[in-house]
Amino acid sequence: MNLFKMLRCAFLLMPALFCYSQTSSGSTAVVSLEICSNESSVDLFTMLNADAVAGGVWSPSLSGGQGIFNPAVDNEGTYLYTVTTNYVTLYEVEVEVSVVDPIAATTTSTTLCSNAGPVDLIGFTNDTSNQGTWVPELSSGTSVFNPSVDEPGIYSYIASGACGTTVSEVYVEVIDTANSGISTSLSICEGSSPFNLFDALEGSPDLGGTWSPPLRNGSGYFDPQRDAPGVYSYTVGNDYCGYSSASVTVSIDQSPFAGSDAVADLCVNNGPVDLYAFLGDGPDAGGSWSPALSGGSGWFDPLTDQEGVYTYTISNGSCGMDTATVEVRLIDTNNQPNVSLAITDLSGNNSIHVQIPNRTNYHYSLDNINYQSSNSFTNLSGGKYTVYIREIEGCGFFHKEVVLLGGPKFFTPNGDGINDYWSLFDISNIDYTIKVFDRYGRPIDTFDNHSIGWDGTFNGNPLPSADYWFLVNFEDGTTKNGHFTLLR
Repeated sequence: MNLFKMLRCAFLLMPALFCYSQTSSGSTAVVSLEICSNESSVDLFTMLNADAVAGGVWSPSLSGGQGIFNPAVDNEGTYLYTVTTNYVTLYEVEVEVSVVDPIAATTTSTTLCSNAGPVDLIGFTNDTSNQGTWVPELSSGTSVFNPSVDEPGIYSYIASGACGTTVSEVYVEVIDTANSGISTSLSICEGSSPFNLFDALEGSPDLGGTWSPPLRNGSGYFDPQRDAPGVYSYTVGNDYCGYSSASVTVSIDQSPFAGSDAVADLCVNNGPVDLYAFLGDGPDAGGSWSPALSGGSGWFDPLTDQEGVYTYTISNGSCGMDTATVEVRLIDTNNQPNVSLAITDLSGNNSIHVQIPNRTNYHYSLDNINYQSSNSFTNLSGGKYTVYIREIEGCGFFHKEVVLLGGPKFFTPNGDGINDYWSLFDISNIDYTIKVFDRYGRPIDTFDNHSIGWDGTFNGNPLPSADYWFLVNFEDGTTKNGHFTLLR
């Protein structure tokens, strides 16, 4: 059996490829031929061996005439070439034609999120060999696109093959991952103009998001006169790359109110006075005074602080500050009027009666705390008292000291244990000595406030029933006298 095989390939007019192989078994040869689909017509006879005999017939017939194969019109398959003479086959060959398509150029696009992983762009072309060249070159040096490194844009894939060179394009769009910024807090004054909450977000938030709950003006502006304080969430993003949210916590500051300017006329003998009380109705508490007061707060002490203008300042966050002033003027006390005290003591109703001109212009007190309009004090026990007199309209302030004696009007020294001694009582807050005299002025006994008293004797002998007199000498040098009765 005569077998032979021949392979021949030729690049004729690029990008056309003509490649055939020829085998022979017996009298019929078989030629395999590959033709690029983008080639013009090809004369199949020229693909035969050099000993091919001309003048034969092709079956099936070709659109271009004898032996002319047009890949755009004719079908690939087996074509038989036969040369006969007088019904005798002189030459016969089969040509198996395969039409090869060149690598198809493509134009595609893809959208990637900026936080996506690397993507192989070769999958967006028709060339699985990945032997072409990418322009511009990718950072990976291959066909892999990394959104975090490579720039978005058009990437061209240039592939050369047997059927020519093709250029495919991949348009890569990179969508930034949504950035809503960093949550923060905002204090805004109640009287402020509407404020864009977007400007309060920290970081670099993306524009175009939405606020929840919605604001009254329909945008991102917070109006303290219409919107409520609270947490407002800003959301930005898309369904493709997801969403991001941040919030602004809004509080509304009240405008500070320091009160109204005032003038305070104070007596130099006043006790400390709270200047805050002069600022009118409703000033905010917690402010500061300037210049500072000696008490360290808002209390003015006429004895240590100077008269002048004192400024009260109150601040409240975004609303700034407000001030009010109190001008303090010190008024000296008036001259002391003619004051005398009428007292009743050694009685069942000890009393003090203040005698003063225009008594209704004054208030009276025994402790300088509780004052009364009446100029009389009754039902007093014995003891040392200070009577305070304060002018109602003005700065007059006076005081006098007085001692009320408390003691029995009589005593009965008969040894029954009841009223056996005579002495003063209810005078525990002062030291004194007492001298007792008879009606003739003769001294009979002397004792002090630590003694039990006089027992009604003289040199150990009982004295008769009679009236007796006493003289009290107090430690401050003042004296008082009176009388009592001894009964037997």
